[in-house]
Amino acid sequence: MKLLVGSYTQGSDSEGIYAVDLDLNLGSLSAPMLAAATQNPSFLLKHPHLPILYSVNEMSGDDTAGRVSWFHLHTDGSCIFAGQVSSGGQDPCHLAINGAGSILAVSNYSSGSLTLLSVNSDGSLDRQVQRQCHADRWLKRKNRWARSEHRQEAAHIHSSQFSADGQRLFIADLGSDEWLCQEMDAKGQLLNPMIEIAFVGGSGPRHFCLSENQKFAYVLTELSNTVVTIKLTDETAEIRHQEYCLGDYGGFSEAAEIQMSADGRFLYISNRGADSLAVFSVNEDSVFLQQVVSTHGRHPRHFLLVPGYLLVASRDDNCVTLLTRDHKSGRLSVSPVAQLDLPCPVHLARF
Repeated sequence: MKLLVGSYTQGSDSEGIYAVDLDLNLGSLSAPMLAAATQNPSFLLKHPHLPILYSVNEMSGDDTAGRVSWFHLHTDGSCIFAGQVSSGGQDPCHLAINGAGSILAVSNYSSGSLTLLSVNSDGSLDRQVQRQCHADRWLKRKNRWARSEHRQEAAHIHSSQFSADGQRLFIADLGSDEWLCQEMDAKGQLLNPMIEIAFVGGSGPRHFCLSENQKFAYVLTELSNTVVTIKLTDETAEIRHQEYCLGDYGGFSEAAEIQMSADGRFLYISNRGADSLAVFSVNEDSVFLQQVVSTHGRHPRHFLLVPGYLLVASRDDNCVTLLTRDHKSGRLSVSPVAQLDLPCPVHLARF
């Protein structure tokens, strides 16, 4: 199995996107090969139907700084640069694409904006369909109790996800402590929010996943280190359950990534500071902590579930670690079966 690893190039020895081979039978990782040289490719996303890879270029300065690049994927693991457009803001940190592969959503963290880009039939990126700024929404909640003045000094869009039918977009705003759902019109533009979940100040919703039937959302709060279960109907949403992510760990930590197993029975969460992975069992409207294991690396960001394994990228120890995963119990191995040295890795994707 071929994997792609995104990284931070600024302040590190990384040159961009790397390709790595994972042998599922042996549980081994090959030496990394530079697949594409590009700036700060901190989030990667494959087109749902075409051999096209999208990457953010997470750069700051002003609202013209951020970029989104796309590459043609080749079977040898190389990514051939094909083009680049503006992300519509600073520090783009997340990408989402609808099932038809016609609209790409870009979360611009520092600008607190979300940009919709039109995707051509060949996978290339075209015009900006819409740019939605959340500054006004943040102002309305500026004086909420317990807001982090350091991390929530402005709106910070951190992720988005399309519904299965592509008619809705869910959005997590870390800076405003909000999680939203917006319908899309026939022109592919977002309408006013139909669902608005206001979290307690200082929560910081970061990433989330949806159940297969789209009736539940599991939202990870970076600052309060919780996973929040939200029950969804066609037009309403209700918080049903919250669970702490760190187990017995009492030091400083910030949650990073959340993913659900393919069978929908388990949730996995990475914790930076605790430098751990938390495993939860899922019972639709609630989740229960089953296990917490070390990532064997500092500052674990993104991770990837593959058959029989979980791979996690630890930015500050410049490594990718491979743990075994039992599909029946959901549990992870306490010790790694393989570890790969790679400069400043922060995102993992299947080729």
